[in-house]
Amino acid sequence: MIEVWENSIIERLKAKIENVHVQSFPDNPESFQHHHAKCTILVQYKGSNYSSEQTFENDPVCQDRESKFVIYVITKNLSRLKGHYGNYTYLDEVKKALTGFKIHGSARIIPVEDSFLDNIKGTWWYAILFKFKTTSVGVYETEELPVLTKQTYKGPLGDTEIIKEVNKEELVWNIYITVH
Repeated sequence: MIEVWENSIIERLKAKIENVHVQSFPDNPESFQHHHAKCTILVQYKGSNYSSEQTFENDPVCQDRESKFVIYVITKNLSRLKGHYGNYTYLDEVKKALTGFKIHGSARIIPVEDSFLDNIKGTWWYAILFKFKTTSVGVYETEELPVLTKQTYKGPLGDTEIIKEVNKEELVWNIYITVH
């Protein structure tokens, strides 16, 4: 699911912001180099928080999940300079492109914070954190229980037998009641 979310965010940014390079956060960030003339945008899954379980004992586990993505904006300029947009402009463009965007099965994405990270070899690194909510449902495994096929009720008018014939393949129940 995380890859689907990440790919949706990347495609959204590519569609809404022109002339920038957008990709997943690199596997080896130490060796990453910013080569794009204007701006590089990196998308990274940051993690999720889960609510307390909201189900009964025999139901599947169901929880609210709040997931976070960090979008890194890397530019050579901080502000508009000689006709080139700087980091501030692209931060605003990323915020505009993602705020309110809905990934399938989630609530709308909202920004949480943005911040300056560093100036590395003449490139400005800023980050903007987004979050959205989904529902996390665990795998439901049923316990294999014996099938009740005969019940006998003892009452003032005698015994009552209930016999159930069960066809497990078709899940068809035929019930026969006999009063003695």
